[in-house]
Amino acid sequence: LLSPFYNSLLNISDQQTVNIVIYNGLGWTRTDYAVIPVDRNDLSVFDTSSGSSVPCQINEVMMGNSTGKYNLFFRVNITGLSFTTYSIKSTGSSSNFRESSQVELTGEDTIIENDWISVLISGETGRISNITNKFSDLSILLDQEIKQYVSVKSGAYAFGPEGPAQP
Repeated sequence: LLSPFYNSLLNISDQQTVNIVIYNGLGWTRTDYAVIPVDRNDLSVFDTSSGSSVPCQINEVMMGNSTGKYNLFFRVNITGLSFTTYSIKSTGSSSNFRESSQVELTGEDTIIENDWISVLISGETGRISNITNKFSDLSILLDQEIKQYVSVKSGAYAFGPEGPAQP
């Protein structure tokens, strides 16, 4: 689909509509997310065949190889050996934009839970420290460490670290 191949920045001015054609060269139906680099956060996506609005999300690019300030994400379901067209329009409203946020560590633990699991996040480190299965009451204690290798000799098929991983 489109995601790994569309690297050009999509510039959309006020009240402009841009059509995107997505092609599935495989012989079976495929569902994936289209990721399009864009220069603004007030966009909406529409399916041109039905005219209906397509749920989408716009995220600010934090780092990486994106050519835009934002990435526009929307789900595409396309049958084999076919194409479909989507319209991207400027709306003037940033309702699909998801602002990045930073959490300030307060020293107090935080619990995130749903009907099945409970996750305890350490207020000191900001890392997951416990996961509990609510049905079986099975709890797993975690001690996470994040380390990084330094390398100048690595490439696509070779990994040549310069010493052990560093915290």
